[in-house]
Amino acid sequence: LSRHADFLGDTGTNNLTATGLNQATALQLAHSVNAFLTVTAGNNGAKLEPIATCIWSCIMVRNDATGVDLNVYPAIGEFINGLAANLPQAVPPGTGKVFFKNTSAKWVST
Repeated sequence: LSRHADFLGDTGTNNLTATGLNQATALQLAHSVNAFLTVTAGNNGAKLEPIATCIWSCIMVRNDATGVDLNVYPAIGEFINGLAANLPQAVPPGTGKVFFKNTSAKWVST
């Protein structure tokens, strides 16, 4: 994935390991294309950049782990789709989601 992201002017990384169980301890995403290889019951979090400082219009997250959902959190005070502020969007194993900036505090995901 990262090779294709670079070609398109985005940045990407593969083989990420999820961290934490909540918004505060989740792995802070630093690329527009992110592929997770390790997601466990004790470490299943990733966190989107704050919309105001995110340079990309969308962020792609792929969960290549088996058996455990990857929980993608918004930045503090932001929300995803119709979820309450600060709650995660689950990315099931073997799938991916794209998170698009919608407003100054809202991400919309596929």
